[in-house]
Amino acid sequence: MKRGNGGSTNPKPGPEETGTPRRVLIIGATRSLPLALQAMEGASLTVTQFSDVNSRLLDRAEPDIVLAPLFSNDFDITDLAAELVRLGYDGELRAFSRPLPAPKIVVSELRAFWPELDFDLIILPGD
Repeated sequence: MKRGNGGSTNPKPGPEETGTPRRVLIIGATRSLPLALQAMEGASLTVTQFSDVNSRLLDRAEPDIVLAPLFSNDFDITDLAAELVRLGYDGELRAFSRPLPAPKIVVSELRAFWPELDFDLIILPGD
């Protein structure tokens, strides 16, 4: 069962090397996710809600990367990271957010809690 290769010492070639479309799993997409991202070219997108995240979804979507808001009404990135690790995912996880006062601290904390994941932030333009 493929779950990503963020923690692997012998990573599989990524979409860039194989020429295959990047598989993107978007959890809890909101209006703050730019329309351009929702219509990414050369990518296979699966959009769902946090309540639908389970092993069956990961098996079907086989994501190369998971995108989700840093905070939402239903969950935050810590909830999602914990669930993904519990399900065996060890690939890329990107949280998107409006500008933060100390984004490096957020990234550092989340990487420390979940070293299995390749975590980073995508800072969206402010209003």
